This record gives sequence, C-alpha cells and structure tokens, in this order.
Amino acid sequence: MKFLNSTKKNLKNIMLLLAFLGFYSGATAQVELKINPIGVLFNSPDVAAEFLVGENFGVEARIGVSWNKFDVGSVEYKSNGFNLIGAGKYYFNSDVKCDKFYLGAYMKIGRSSSKVEDGGTGNEDISNTRVALGPVIGYKWLASNERLSFELGFGVGRAFINNYSDDATDDFLNATPLGDIDAIGTLAVGYRFGSN
Repeated sequence: MKFLNSTKKNLKNIMLLLAFLGFYSGATAQVELKINPIGVLFNSPDVAAEFLVGENFGVEARIGVSWNKFDVGSVEYKSNGFNLIGAGKYYFNSDVKCDKFYLGAYMKIGRSSSKVEDGGTGNEDISNTRVALGPVIGYKWLASNERLSFELGFGVGRAFINNYSDDATDDFLNATPLGDIDAIGTLAVGYRFGSN
C-alpha cells in the first residue's frame, strides 16, 4: 500500500511537471502532452510529452507505472513497476505538423517486481530489469481545432538487458526463444501547446 500511495503521488507530480513544460514551451515550441485513458482504468497509467521539432519529426518521452494485487485461494500476488520510453517518430505526408502515419524507433528502460505470498508454503520475490530497443509504427489524428490528438501505435523490439533476480525464472526465459522479445503499445489522447 505504501508503494501504491507513493506511485500515485509521483504520477501526480510528473503530470504537473509535464503540464508546466507544456505551458512553458507553448510560447516557443510545440509540445503535445498525452495520456493513455485505458491504462488509467487498469492500474497502469502512462503519460508522455512529444516535442514536435519539425514539420515531420517528433521526439517523445513517456513514463508509465503499474501496480496490481489479487488473491487466488490462499495465494496473494502483488506486483509493481515503472518504465521510461524515449521514441523518435518520422511522420509521412503530414497535413498540419506531426500527424498521420509515422515510423520510428524506441528505447525502453523498465523495472518491475512481483511478490507471491502463499500462506502454507512461503513467499517468492522476483524482480526484473529490462532495457530494450525496437521500431515503432502508428497513426495520429488531429481534431479540427488542431490541438486535440488521438494516437494508436505499436512497437516490437529486443531486450538487450533482461535480468531477473530469481535464477529459475532467468534460466527459463533465457532458454525460451521469445524471452527477450519486447513490445510497446500506444493508445493516447493528447493536447498540443504552442504555435502551429
């Protein structure tokens, strides 16, 4: 519960910082602040700021957090984590600026931990540190006011660092051909600050 409270507080501070950056940068550059509305419903919100550095190029910084807790019989499962994602996107045939179809690349740094508590047999803690790279593809729509945006995207890459604290888990995933596959998804609603 302590982690959950600190995570919510940190997310609130990050959102305030991103809003400040949006208002501050509004006079000189165009910044788009985004949130994943579905993630908020499932305890895995993420927020992002995309800096539109040209007619067809954007650089995005995203932070996401997650937490979960559920019981199955006498076994209690808890997990929490965070990830930082940086992406560069090239937009093809933009109508306004940085809209429509895009291709790019992402880098993700993530950390997660899980705890399984079994009243009869004991506890197990597993943590994972991951650094991954890969391509992204997506599409962004702008509302008629050219401020409100909607984005859908997907990326698949490879984890170059994928370390587990639990040896059995680490051995199992290293023996699995798909153990180092990484994926990201984007479903975002955003708002643009700055001049078009």
